[in-house]
Amino acid sequence: MKHSQDPFNRPMRPDRVDAIRQAAEAFARDPAGIEVAKASDTFENYQACVGHVIYQSLAEIAPDTMVAELQAGLDAAAPTCTAIFKSKGDLLSQSGSP
Repeated sequence: MKHSQDPFNRPMRPDRVDAIRQAAEAFARDPAGIEVAKASDTFENYQACVGHVIYQSLAEIAPDTMVAELQAGLDAAAPTCTAIFKSKGDLLSQSGSP
């Protein structure tokens, strides 16, 4: 029996991309996400950590998520994540950390 759609050649699902964006933004604002921002030396490192957290969650709840959907969702969350990362200096001074 032939499948109607090749699982490796299917369109991205906008609802999945939006859910990934929302999850990444929520994590970035969460105390755990703020701690990741404080501990990250570069935005790329921070973004990789956020992506890893989201990827691990998706592996459990939506294992059929495509890498392209993950990347698109993380790209859509980049403005929020960038703002959180750039404000880490303020976050560090508020927490009294060196």
